[in-house]
Amino acid sequence: MMSEFLLPVPVLIIDHQSMTSKTVLFNILGDLGYPEDLITFSENLADAEQQIFNQLPNLIFLVVTQQSDISFIHKIKKIYPSSNLIILVNEQSADLTLHAIQLGATAYMLIQQPIEDTYNQLKTILRGGAALHPTFAKFLLSETFSPQNAAPKQLSLNPAEYQILDMVSHSATQEQMVNELKLSTYQIDGFVKNIYRKICSYS
Repeated sequence: MMSEFLLPVPVLIIDHQSMTSKTVLFNILGDLGYPEDLITFSENLADAEQQIFNQLPNLIFLVVTQQSDISFIHKIKKIYPSSNLIILVNEQSADLTLHAIQLGATAYMLIQQPIEDTYNQLKTILRGGAALHPTFAKFLLSETFSPQNAAPKQLSLNPAEYQILDMVSHSATQEQMVNELKLSTYQIDGFVKNIYRKICSYS
């Protein structure tokens, strides 16, 4: 299959807790145009660190289920700051997702979700967009961001960003947002990515 976008390669999938189905993710990457010889796996953080140092993968998937996994993001970004890092998280781990994005994660996807959703979200991410789910959207709407040495303040959203976040928090589909907000899919993806950038500004 020919890819419709430029694919960042090589790819490293880090799952030191065996939380994901490697076959499913491998097949999705193959369907998107990734050559199998450019996809590697690691089930050990020490091995993953060595692979990053030696191979400089342009796309890294990291399973994040606890705070110590967040610490590993520091190592990834220290070794290869420009790498595209996608974290795989549980839906209820909104706080870990927030911290990972603040540390430089490009995007996140859920560990447990339908294969079709994973496929579509990865396509969106590779086009420059980002995923957003109801639980994380609700968390962002309620969370107070407090930069170090600054007074606590809410995440500053423009009206379109707030509307999108609010609609996602109520489980609106992208089609519903397109129809109600009179925006294109690409415009919505752009606003979601802007929300990510604003999250990073509060790190």
